[in-house]
Amino acid sequence: MKKIILYFLGICCMLSSAVGFMKYGVGNGIACIVIGLILLSCARSSDSGSDSGSDSGAASPAPESSVPETQKIKSIEFPIAGVTFENESGKLRSRQSILRKILFKDPPYDSEYEVRLERYFYNDNPAYYVYAGEYVVGNVPKEFVPYLEENIDRRYVVDYFHVYGGGQGKNFGAEMKIKYID
Repeated sequence: MKKIILYFLGICCMLSSAVGFMKYGVGNGIACIVIGLILLSCARSSDSGSDSGSDSGAASPAPESSVPETQKIKSIEFPIAGVTFENESGKLRSRQSILRKILFKDPPYDSEYEVRLERYFYNDNPAYYVYAGEYVVGNVPKEFVPYLEENIDRRYVVDYFHVYGGGQGKNFGAEMKIKYID
């Protein structure tokens, strides 16, 4: 998604350079071209630096080796589901309030906190909570649970956890990426 936005903004800057030349002078037109080229090169570098599977949210394979088929998943990226639900217990029950605190770095999220997954069962099927500190902020979407179940014995690290949205009546959301370390 990030690279699409960078491509879009880069192309817009390149196109607006024509208006910049005609209406506002050479300096403005050149500035638009430079900014457009920078945005396009950033999009292109993120294109070559990312795995093809990470843009679609699917797992990206590890380099080919003698690793068993269940060990082929190197990382997985997904949006956090259930961010509008309420938690059953705890001081902070609203997951939206928790995500807001994370985004704006309000206490207890003004310093370091751990993001982790915790397995549980829902209707006799495995599911995963996403914890930020001591609070549940959501769940792993059910279409990604099979990947996690195949790799349940592998150690992982949270590559990134990003909160977005809010404002003008919109809900907060989050996404995360985990990498398996073997």
